[in-house]
Amino acid sequence: MVKSVRGVIGEENFKELKSKGIALHTDVIRNFVATSDSDFGESVLRQLFAAADKDNSGTIELEELEEALTSGLGFNFLRENQVKGIFKRADKDGNGSIDLNEFIKVAPKTLEQNLVKLAKNNGGDLGLLA
Repeated sequence: MVKSVRGVIGEENFKELKSKGIALHTDVIRNFVATSDSDFGESVLRQLFAAADKDNSGTIELEELEEALTSGLGFNFLRENQVKGIFKRADKDGNGSIDLNEFIKVAPKTLEQNLVKLAKNNGGDLGLLA
């Protein structure tokens, strides 16, 4: 299908169309993540936190974060050192776990960056960005 569209509209028009599609999709993700300051957004972040806190300790440890990001959200492209970097940035008090307040501060930016990357990866896998 993509090759057919590319053949009909030409390479330059296809590149422009693809670029516009990526930009629109990125804007949708950014606008969704921007709701994190609203009551709805905070509710979603609390639910994400609860889902990641597998042992119901009220905190998220490194292993729980890694599972939430890779298995839960599908960010399989994150390497171990990247997950550790996210954890370190979130664990502001350096106590080895992320509490809800720390999570709420770092989650929106982490979600935005990785949802955009996930969408690009999935679009490529489907042949939409070929």
